[in-house]
Amino acid sequence: MNWPHVSLHDVTLKIRNGLNIKQSSDNNGLPITRIETISDQTINFNRVGYAGLKKGEKKEWYLKKGEILFSHINSEERIGNCAIYNGSPDPLVHGMNLLCLSPNPSLIESKFLFNALRNPIFKKSLKPIIKRAVNQASVSIGNLEQLKIPLPSPTEQHKIVEILDQADRLRQLRAEADKKAERILPALFIKMFGDPASNPMGWETGILDDVIIETQYGTSTKANTDGKGVPLIRMNNVDIVGNLDLSDIKYVELSEKEKKKLLLSKGDIIFNRTNSKELVGKTGIWSGHINAVMASYLIRVRTNPEKVVPEFIWASMNMPFMKQILLNKSRRAIGMANINAKELRSFPIFIPAKRVQQKFSAKLHHVNEIKSGRKISGEKLEKLFTVLLHRAFTGDLTASWRQAHMKELLQEMEIQARALAG
Repeated sequence: MNWPHVSLHDVTLKIRNGLNIKQSSDNNGLPITRIETISDQTINFNRVGYAGLKKGEKKEWYLKKGEILFSHINSEERIGNCAIYNGSPDPLVHGMNLLCLSPNPSLIESKFLFNALRNPIFKKSLKPIIKRAVNQASVSIGNLEQLKIPLPSPTEQHKIVEILDQADRLRQLRAEADKKAERILPALFIKMFGDPASNPMGWETGILDDVIIETQYGTSTKANTDGKGVPLIRMNNVDIVGNLDLSDIKYVELSEKEKKKLLLSKGDIIFNRTNSKELVGKTGIWSGHINAVMASYLIRVRTNPEKVVPEFIWASMNMPFMKQILLNKSRRAIGMANINAKELRSFPIFIPAKRVQQKFSAKLHHVNEIKSGRKISGEKLEKLFTVLLHRAFTGDLTASWRQAHMKELLQEMEIQARALAG
């Protein structure tokens, strides 16, 4: 039995863009979605804006439970990111630059549509309709609503959702465990050195300039994706907690003189000097496993090995105390914040005994070995879920179950066909 393939227009009550309204700068009023509100296929309520609306105003723009947000204006790799709205204590206003898809409940289950939108087959069908511009890509509503998805009977939709929910729960448990693991570093730091805000162990104090050899800005030479030249570390390769992610690397062609000047060495601190106010100051540490240079929005900080171990400085830069200093010191321009090398050098630090720093570094390496193992198992789980999604929408996942329930499924599909025709 082959499933019919139907357009998104056929199975939705509406596909619309959000409310165009000036957002409040002081978090007043009702929360409103922004592009960054979609995070890891969920709605991140820590990354909403505020519309300055009172409860009851613009009610036609409130999201309804089961509606799906879809990113149609974003970087090309993030086009198609989506999340399902499961409700919230306060109304959530549908804002501009995310589409809202309202499933037709008589034809399609909300979670089934959500999974259909994030499955690899649908992602592939998006590519031909993406319009590309400088630093941005987009998909129009008219083109999106003509894309097709398979439509099983309601009962089989529910069965598919049930199986995928079980697999998704494993992914969520893994993500929750990873978040808990990220708390190990701050706890270890506090245990060994004390809170940097109060320095309860009475360590020597100073500024970052006291313990570093140099600071160096990265290159502004245009990068390429052809693999020509040396790998280029950009600001998106450093995450908010200081981990390096080298899954998306570009390259840059430099003279031997420039390359020698800019090459990263093991233990170099990578500081993100320009970004949004929430992300400026992201700080990573280079492992030295490949030759690479940095882009101009980053500063390379090379520590003095006689005074500090680089892992201590990296950890210090990622502590809440330092993050607050970064927020206070960063200079803001339109949509961006900046901290230059001179300002970075003036940051206050304490300088524990070298032997304690070395002990901390050894413990940190042990934690990172465990983290690497967790990352590998997490990647395997992600691949398994992707395979399940693919099998779900080719019909393979429920083939045996479908055969056992063929009679009732055929009856449902006849009703479904009449509803589509009407």
